[in-house]
Amino acid sequence: MRGWYLRPRRHGIIRQMKPAREVVEAALREEPDSHERWHHVVTLHKRGDDESFLAAAELLDSPNPDRRALGADILAQLGAAPGVPVEDRPLAGPAFQLLLQRIGMEPHPDVLQSIATAFGHLADPRGIPALHALRSHPNEDVRHAVVFGLLGEDDALAVETLVELSRDPDPNLRDWATFGLGTQIERDDPQIREALVARLDDPDDNTRGEALRGLAARGDERAIPRLLMELESHAELEDPSLVEEALLALAGRSPDARLCPHVERARHEWDEACPGERMPDDFQAAVQACEKLEGRAR
Repeated sequence: MRGWYLRPRRHGIIRQMKPAREVVEAALREEPDSHERWHHVVTLHKRGDDESFLAAAELLDSPNPDRRALGADILAQLGAAPGVPVEDRPLAGPAFQLLLQRIGMEPHPDVLQSIATAFGHLADPRGIPALHALRSHPNEDVRHAVVFGLLGEDDALAVETLVELSRDPDPNLRDWATFGLGTQIERDDPQIREALVARLDDPDDNTRGEALRGLAARGDERAIPRLLMELESHAELEDPSLVEEALLALAGRSPDARLCPHVERARHEWDEACPGERMPDDFQAAVQACEKLEGRAR
């Protein structure tokens, strides 16, 4: 009997899984990127078995780009589960190798987007050159997937690619590339700092915020003038937490008296909202640095 069924047993019920190819066909009947399609994809991710791998691999040979994209989406996270690192997923290596073979010959942007996104989930540095080759692709969704694929990679070529994409015409893409350079890697060198400084005057709020946060994490005082402008502006930022995080990080690492009134305001807000609760470490460091400055000024 095919399909789902329940069979009474002495110790409960047994659920028979649908064959992986049936789940694939069910996914293909749904709209691309719909919740319903991703429900089927996640079902195969959770199974993470050889049958699901083979069904996805077959899709990559299809002349239909929708089927090829679905195959990459499935291969991206086979066996993924909370707390399970990618290196402990038995099929992650074979999945990456299969996608790496295809990315250089794939013409369709939707499929390239799925493969580049899969590289981000599979976190294999051997994919960096292939992602670098797509950095100037005319489709912005492909370029965005390139950024996602490189998040957390501090290889020199990955950094070079993110620096270039931090200047992209698309503001959302600049935001993500700046995020990748600023806080997703610990690498600290002039190339990264200069790329972040270049984004301090970006017209996009989130991009400026990510640049501030990245420079603040490195204690770079060139962020202070822009940070003060953002703190003293009455404009509503899309994500004000970026500026708050930059304030605490920079005040703790490079104390400056101009920042201290803003740190004190943040401390009062914390005391009112969270009375008696211990402040996070970065918050405490900022408060203590300002207290030392004030002590020396007396």
